[in-house]
Amino acid sequence: RFNSAVALTTAGQGLAASAGRDLQIGAGISTNGGAVALTAARTLQAFAAAPITTSGGNVNLSAQNISASSLTVAAGGGSVTAASSAGSLQIGTIASAGTINLASTGGSLSTSAMTSAGAISLNSNGGSLSTSSLTASGAVTLTSSNSASTGAVATNGGALQMSAASGSASASSVDTRSGGGPGGGAVTLNATGSTVSTGTVQAGNGNITLAGTRVSTGT
Repeated sequence: RFNSAVALTTAGQGLAASAGRDLQIGAGISTNGGAVALTAARTLQAFAAAPITTSGGNVNLSAQNISASSLTVAAGGGSVTAASSAGSLQIGTIASAGTINLASTGGSLSTSAMTSAGAISLNSNGGSLSTSSLTASGAVTLTSSNSASTGAVATNGGALQMSAASGSASASSVDTRSGGGPGGGAVTLNATGSTVSTGTVQAGNGNITLAGTRVSTGT
C-alpha cells in the first residue's frame, strides 16, 4: 500500500512493486527516466489521486482487476502498458510519447483522455469498452467483445480501427488527417450485430468503412 509519495531522482532508477494479493496506490510516484512496474495477484487499486510521472521511463500495470480511475500516467517518451487478466480495467488520463496498450480480459475497459505520439491500442475481451478523447500520431485500434464507445479521436495520419463484436460502436468525432492536410488514415467502424454512430468524420484521402445493422453519421 502506497500512502506517501515516492520520488526517485537518480537518472534511470526505476520502481517495481509486486503484491501477492492486492496493491493499493494512494500517492504519487515519480522517476527520472526510470521504469515503473506495479503488479498485483488480485486487485490493483488507486484510492486517491495517484499520478505516475516517469520522464521517459516505461510504465507497466498488471493485475486480475485494475480499479484505478484516479491514477494518471505521464510517461514522457516511455510506453504505457496495462493489463487485467480476469476482470475490468479502469484508469485515468494517460500521456506518452511512446505507445499505449491497454487490455482487459473478463471485464470492461474504461479510460479518461489519452495522448500518444505513437499508436494507441485498447482491447476489451469480456466486456464493453469506453474511453474519452484519444489523440495519437499513429494508428488507433479499439476492440471490444461487447460495445465500444469513444469521444473525439485524432490520429494525425494514422488509421482508426474500431470493432464491437456484440454491441454498438460509436465515436463522437473522427479526424485521421495528417496535419489537417489532404492525406489521412483509413477509418473503419464495425459493429456487425448492432449500430454504428459517429459525429463528423474527416479522413482526407483515407477510406471510410462503416458497417452495422444501422449506420448514423454526422459526416
